[in-house]
Amino acid sequence: MKRMLAVLLASMLALSLCGCSLGVQNEFEEIKPEPEVQETEQMTNPLVEYTSLEELNELTGAKFYRTGNAEVTDEQYFIIGGEIADYRFTADGVPYMWRFAMQTDMDISGAYTEGGTAFAMQLDKTDLTFAEDGVLAARWCTGEGQYTLAAGGGEVNEEAFRTMATELSLVTKAE
Repeated sequence: MKRMLAVLLASMLALSLCGCSLGVQNEFEEIKPEPEVQETEQMTNPLVEYTSLEELNELTGAKFYRTGNAEVTDEQYFIIGGEIADYRFTADGVPYMWRFAMQTDMDISGAYTEGGTAFAMQLDKTDLTFAEDGVLAARWCTGEGQYTLAAGGGEVNEEAFRTMATELSLVTKAE
């Protein structure tokens, strides 16, 4: 029994010494610093902000204007991916997103329903079209491209939204 205990203790001592030596570095071995992690190329932000509605119109060919029927605040002007003009504003406490693109083969509204984007299945329509499934979004085309208007948040009145979309579509088509 004493022998077995002695062998067991000697084995444990040998194992513990082996474990300690694994972490010890040879003093003659050169210590190498950890390699620097190179940052990968980051995606650029597709939103580029501009300072005025006039600048946005000039750069994109859009015909955005401020509606005279509502108190407009919190205006922001963007170009998305170099192709989509995006005018965001609040009218009578409701946030709106009005977009324009020269292309008409994709839905630029930014409005989504259970089935995908609001107008993905209606891209063949060029007249003023309203989204379904309780989403307040409208889309229309002019000779220059397509416009979309979407509203969300706040107390959105569907009749007021439809009136605004109708007014905007008539004015952009007339110019």
